Amino acid sequence: MSDGETDPNLALNLCTISCLNDGDCQKLNSVQGQFICLNGQCATPDAYRGSSCYVDSDCTREHGETVCVYSHIRDKNDPGDQGTCLVPCGADGSCAPRGGFGQGCVPFDDPSGNPKLACYPGYFGVPCLADSNCIPGLICGGLDPSNPGVPGFCTATCDGDPRCAGNQWTANQTFCGLPSVPLCIPLLADGKPCDMDSHCASGRCIASPSADGGTADGGTAPKICGATGSGS
Repeated sequence: MSDGETDPNLALNLCTISCLNDGDCQKLNSVQGQFICLNGQCATPDAYRGSSCYVDSDCTREHGETVCVYSHIRDKNDPGDQGTCLVPCGADGSCAPRGGFGQGCVPFDDPSGNPKLACYPGYFGVPCLADSNCIPGLICGGLDPSNPGVPGFCTATCDGDPRCAGNQWTANQTFCGLPSVPLCIPLLADGKPCDMDSHCASGRCIASPSADGGTADGGTAPKICGATGSGS
C-alpha cells in the first residue's frame, strides 16, 4: 500500500493486508505496532516513528526532508546510542498527518544536544493543538480556550475506567479522570495521592507512612501510590 503522502520525498510504500474493520488487523499486533483498519488497509502509526540515525546526514531515505533527533542528550561515545529521523515542526508548531495518522510537535534534542522540535505520531500523551494532531481513536484534550497557543495532549474521552482500559491506545497506561476530568489521564507515579491500585503505575495504592516511620492507621489517612505496602 502507499501511504498517500503527496511529497514524493516522504512517501512510503508498505506491505500490508486488506481489511473491513479493526478486528481484521488485530492478528498483526506485535512489536511492529498496534494496527487499525484505515481506508481498507491495515496500518500502524509505528511506521512513522522514523528510521535510526546518528546525525542529519544519515536521514537519506527522506532526501533532506527529515532531521536526526534524540529523546535525550546523545552519548557520542556509545555507538548504540541512536536518534530518529523525523520531520521538523513548522514555524507555527504545526505537523501534517502522515499515512492518515495525525502527528504532534514534540520537543527533542539535535545531535549536539540543542532543543529541536519534530513531528511524531499522535499517541497518548503527545502534545497537540487539534484533534488532527492525534491518531485515529484519540482526541486533543486539555486545551485551554483562553490560551489557544498552549498545547493539550492526545487522549480519549471516558465515562469510567473501563473506557480507558478498552482503548488500544490508552490501555495499561491511563485511568479515567472523572469526576473532574472526563479524559483518560496518565497512571499516577509513586507518592501521588490515590484511591485505588488500578490508578497507580506501580499497581499499589498504599496507606501513607506516618511521621514515625510506620504506617498511618485507622483507615482515615490519605493513600499514595507506592511499590510496597498494603494495597486498596
